[in-house]
Amino acid sequence: MSDFGLSFDCALTFADILARLNQLGPWTWHERDSAWYGNLASARTETVSLDLIESGSNEIPGGSVDAGNGQPFAISVRAGRKHPPDARAWAAIEARIREVVLPALGASRVQPTDPID
Repeated sequence: MSDFGLSFDCALTFADILARLNQLGPWTWHERDSAWYGNLASARTETVSLDLIESGSNEIPGGSVDAGNGQPFAISVRAGRKHPPDARAWAAIEARIREVVLPALGASRVQPTDPID
């Protein structure tokens, strides 16, 4: 099991993606303030931390953030540090992201990228 990130193109706005993610479940996503990442939403459980970021300017003077591979969005998936999922649960999380979540968003050009810290 290892943390991963996936960058992607999507015709939806950040707000529309966030609404769609909450409709899909099982995670509850919340928009967060972030000087570094600009648009950032997260979902947390004891076993997994998920983040959605959007490329663009941030609050650092002259700064910007790239979601990865020059694409507008990325999902970062990290195992919970205190209570990581077992291998079977981790495989189910990864499959849900790749096979349910990204297709439901209409994501295209999905590529591996670094997970965020």
